[in-house]
Parts: sequence; structure tokens; C-alpha cells
Amino acid sequence: MRAWTPEMTREEAVLRAISRVGEPGALADEWNSEAPNCLQFVAWVYGYSLGDLSGRLGEIGSFWPQIRAYTGWPLRPAEEGPLPGDILGLKFRFQWHVGIYTGGDRFVHVLGRQIRKSRLKYWRREVVGILAMPEPEEVEIT
Repeated sequence: MRAWTPEMTREEAVLRAISRVGEPGALADEWNSEAPNCLQFVAWVYGYSLGDLSGRLGEIGSFWPQIRAYTGWPLRPAEEGPLPGDILGLKFRFQWHVGIYTGGDRFVHVLGRQIRKSRLKYWRREVVGILAMPEPEEVEIT
């Protein structure tokens, strides 16, 4: 299976993610929902459709494998650590959770009804996986 590749660089993904930090209920109109959840936020940043994943948010043991299968992004070994733009999979209060690593030991995610930038060091024990963002494909001009 071929990985889905966003049409942006790592830097652009990070800038898009941090552009909404601190906004309560940000982007709600874009999803016709009360407030975005972590999956909706990540989907908005990378510009992909949620498909049927939104109804599965929080189902322990199924959400992380599904987002991995949906994007087709490879797992980055934990010992390498995340790179800016990678998706972090976290286990939070008996639920799966996702966020976008921004560099500098920080990541952006939706917690409660607010988009937040958090220090990864406080969440590190909760990280269950890192999805490596593929670089945009180069187009050959002949």
C-alpha cells in the first residue's frame, strides 16, 4: 500500500498546526461540530478526509492502528524520536489521542475544547507510536 502524502512540507504542517493554538472551539464551523477533537484537528492540518475514522475516536486498541492504516505512514522507531510534522499517537486516560510534533520537545493537540501546545516530556510515557510524515513527492519536469 502506498502512503498518502500531504501536499506540504514539514515546516508548513507545523506552522499550520501552531496557527490555531489557544483558540477554544477553533475550526468548529469547518467540521459542523461543536468543537474539534484531536483527530479532526490533525486531519485539518494535513488536509485529508476523515472517512469513517471520526466515529471510532477513543476506542482503545482500534484507533491508532486505523489511522496508521489510513495514512499508510511508516512508524518511526522510538529511539530516533519524532521529527517536526510527525503524528504522535498517545494513550490518554484510557483513550487513544493524537497530536503533531512541532520540534523543541513540544507538540500541538486538542485537549478538552482548546487547541494546545504541550511539552512532550510530560507526555512521553503516554506515547505509543510515531507516524513519520512523508515528504511531498517531487515532480519531474521533462
